Amino acid sequence: MKRDLKKNKKKLEAEIEKTLSKLESLDPVDDNEAYLQNMEVLSKLYDLKEKKNKVKVKPDTLVAAGTNIFGILLVTWFEKANVITSKAFNHIPKV
Repeated sequence: MKRDLKKNKKKLEAEIEKTLSKLESLDPVDDNEAYLQNMEVLSKLYDLKEKKNKVKVKPDTLVAAGTNIFGILLVTWFEKANVITSKAFNHIPKV
């Protein structure tokens, strides 16, 4: 999976470089249509790159992580107060 992501990222970078080199060879005044088309393509490529760099975390994953951390903190707080023994850690779900 990570290989595919790296491979796609390299392909995306290669396309960006290719489009930039095309833009360098074009004159914005003489080849206005081709220049604008390449600018549009470049804009879309950068949008794709930005979307790929964002990390998405599902809300239910955040809730589960928060609940587990809260449970661990609660158990350690009770253990400090000598209310329960360390066997209480067996009741915390392992993800």
